[in-house]
Parts: sequence; structure tokens; C-alpha cells
Amino acid sequence: MVETPTDPDTLLASVEALEADIATALRALVEARVRAARERTPEVRAEAERLREAVDQLLQRQSALVDLIEASVELNGGPSMQDLRPARTDNDPFDRRPRSSLKRQLVDQTADLDDCLPDALDAVLSLLPKGWLDAEPAEQFHLSARQDSGAISIVKGMRPEGEFPTGHRFRQALHACNDYLKVDPGYDHFAGATLVPQITQLGRKLEALGEVGGSAERIASLWKDDKPDSTLFELFVAAGCIDRGTPVSFIPRTHEKTADLRSYRPYPLLIECKRRQALNPYELAEEAIMRDIFERVFARAAPHGLYGRFSLTATVSADKLDPQEIADKLFAQRLAAHADRPLQYPWGEVAFQELPRRTTLPSQTKAYSPILLKRMFDWESDVPEWDGIVCRFDGPQAGFTDEARSPIGLVWKNLSEAALRKRAWAPVDLFQDATKQITPGEVGIIYVAYNEGARADIADDRYKRYEAWLQDMEHRGDIRLPINFLVRLFPRALDHGNPDLIESVVKFYNATYGDETLFDDFPAGVFATAS
Repeated sequence: MVETPTDPDTLLASVEALEADIATALRALVEARVRAARERTPEVRAEAERLREAVDQLLQRQSALVDLIEASVELNGGPSMQDLRPARTDNDPFDRRPRSSLKRQLVDQTADLDDCLPDALDAVLSLLPKGWLDAEPAEQFHLSARQDSGAISIVKGMRPEGEFPTGHRFRQALHACNDYLKVDPGYDHFAGATLVPQITQLGRKLEALGEVGGSAERIASLWKDDKPDSTLFELFVAAGCIDRGTPVSFIPRTHEKTADLRSYRPYPLLIECKRRQALNPYELAEEAIMRDIFERVFARAAPHGLYGRFSLTATVSADKLDPQEIADKLFAQRLAAHADRPLQYPWGEVAFQELPRRTTLPSQTKAYSPILLKRMFDWESDVPEWDGIVCRFDGPQAGFTDEARSPIGLVWKNLSEAALRKRAWAPVDLFQDATKQITPGEVGIIYVAYNEGARADIADDRYKRYEAWLQDMEHRGDIRLPINFLVRLFPRALDHGNPDLIESVVKFYNATYGDETLFDDFPAGVFATAS
């Protein structure tokens, strides 16, 4: 009879040796499950079952050895295994799901961009092919008013022109960082709210990415491909895994549907990352309609010396509005006894608040900075109360100013059920697409990310719809999805245009077969985490 060792060091060595056997057996099991999902023959299924039983036996042996170690350590007066386990980091006492809990005053700062950006940007620039950045000048991506009306529009804290640039998105990001550091008057602070934190995080995570197989090719795709935002998300998740002590490697991109990352810890599994573009087609279409309304109002208000903030609260979807009728009612509102009190119509209500022709600001600020927009149009940049704004004023349209002349703005929100449904889209399609990337027979972890800049009620409704859908969701029977992550990003330009990014992650696990301990091995924050 072989006597079982009792001293902790010998037991620990046995556990470590057993881990290598378990890793080999798990790889064989995954391959067998994939083969069984494809071939579906009794012989292949029997082999997969035999390997599963072998893995179970190895895991049972490992568990028994761990129990012996714990008993031996406690017998000799040492700490218990519970004391040796790493403490969870998600001990925030506040419920961070509601949008109202995600304001800058309520969220602790994890890093200072002004401190981190210079070194991070240098690290990223050192990777670029010679001359690549200068192929498109920085001026191409600068903040500028639309030439047709001299106005800018903001939806969810973003300008459509900034989210869909005419040049390469990664060049736009690097130029934005340079502009921010140089305090360039053309710096686009609306686009920079997303782009500057992303480049900062990329530069800070390059060392961790050096431990990820296939990362060099994935990083190079940032300037070779046209969708760097999605690739950055994948890179940040990979770096987050390394920071958690979980080795991962990128799966080469092919024409076949494959996941983004492979990990063998704590057992073989795939990781798929999906990120939605910042503005959806409905939001873009609604912005175009509101810009049309604004231009009609502006054409009549400016010649009459009428300056101020027009507001529209619609109760029908934007495509049901008649721009000319809305413009007529908005312009006529100036004649109401109390113009700032809303007048109701079948399609909604309008109001008007007159503003002085010239306003001197307390100090110089950037054109269309959050401070200026707040002072002139009562526009809140942290948590907006409206769906969007179109506005303009006379004076420097780019650069710095200490006054605003002839301000005219239109703020709007849409309360119709159709609009709310389209604006409060839940990212369920991203999750569904992600499940298609998980190979049959495999275990997968899914990360879904999107920018959130809508009104608080819409942001909360979006989350609730996603949560409700997940509770009823059914996936393919030939895969397993034990845990998944919803990554909500809140990039905003604040004060004089300073970039600020809040990241809020909600973790979900499958109550039937999921394992909450998996959360210890995978990152629950990747965009705004400290190194």
C-alpha cells in the first residue's frame, strides 16, 4: 500500500504535477467534444464521454489533495485555504446599474490622462510604419461646424462627424491625442472623449499584450483595417486576462466564424468580444431631421435678431414629424405670452427661452466646450436631459473664446414609444452574434460593449431590456456559456473639453451550469483599469 504524504510541500508538488495532467486531459476532451459536435457518431460520442470521466477523476484527485493540504496547514497552525484565496475586487457597496450612479462625482478615478497619455502615446507611435500617421493631416479631424449652416450637433455626447470620420479612425485617434497634449485649438473634444482614453489604455497595456500569442498581428491590424474600435476592445480584454494571471492567445482571423481568444485556464475555453458602433441608424436619422428643423428655424430667427434656445419634445417618432410645420411652431413660440412655457400640439410640445445677443464668459474656454454649452444652452454633458442639441453662435468656431454672440440652439427629446424602443435598443444582437463564434463542443465567455450617452431613463431601459432578455435567452445545445460580461462605456467631454471615461461592467452567469468562481480569472473592467 502506498502511503499518502502529509507534509504541505510534498502535497503541493503533487497538485502541481497533477495540474499538468489535467491540462493535457482537458485539451483532449475539448478536441473530442468538437469532433463529436461535428460528426455525431456513437463512437466519437463515446470517446468524448470516456475522456470526460477521465477528467472528472483527475479533478477529484486534485480536490482530495487540496483538502489534505488545507488540513495539514491548519494542523500546523497556518492560515486556512479560505484565507489564502485572493479577495474579490468587486466590493463596491453601490448599485452601479442605474445611470444616476455613474456620474463623475460618484465614481472614483482610476488614472489621470494627463499623467499617463504622453508615455502611452509615445509607445503606440513607436509601432507605426514610417510616415503612416502623416498620410492624413490632423486638420482633417479637427472640430469644425458644418459648412452648410455653421452649426454643430451632439447626440449621446457625440458628433456624428466625429464618430464617422472621412479618414482612418486610428489616425483620428492618434491625432486627437497629439492635439490634446499640445492644447491645439482644433482638438475635437467630443471624439476625443472616447479616442484619448483608448489610446492611453493601449499604450499602458502593450507590456501585458507582449505575453499574448498573436497580439503583434492584432495590433498591426489597427492601422491596416478600418475597424480599430472593435480590435481595441479585443486587445483590452486580452491584456486584462494577463493582468488577472490568465494566459490567453489570439485565434488567427479566417473566413470561418471563430472566437477572438483561446485560454486553457482554468480549463479550455474561448472568449468572444463584440462592440457596437456608437450611434445606430435611427439616432443618425433623427439627428438629420433635427438638423433640418434647426436650419429652417435659424433661417428665420437670425435675420430677426431672435436668439435663444428652442426646445422640442416629440410624442411621435422622428420620421412622422413635418420639419416645416415644426419650424413654424418653434418660430411662432416667440410670440407666446410665456414663451418658455411649453405649448402642446398633436405631435408634441415646443418652448423658447430668449438669450442675450452677446454673453461674456467668466474665462476663456474652447469653442463648443461643455462649459460654454452649459452657460449658453443649459446643456448637461455628464448626464444629458435631452436626446440631442443642434446649435451655433457667432465668433470663433474653433479655438478659444471668452464670449458667445448670437446664440441659437435647438434641444430635443422624443418620448414616443416607437422612438424609445429604437433608441433604447438592447445589445442582444451582439450577444447572439457572439454565440455563433463559439465552436460547437466548446465552452465560451462573451464580452459585449457599447457606448452609453443617452438620457438616464433610456440608458436604464436599455440595461433592463438586456437583463430581461438574458434571463429568457436560450443558446445552442452544443456550446456552454457559463459567464458573460456587459461593458457599458460612458465617454464624455467635461469642463473645457477634457476627456473623461467611466466604465461600468455588469457580470452575468448561467444559474444552471455556470460557475461564479470563473469571475476571478477574467477581467470585469478593461477600458479604464489601472495598470
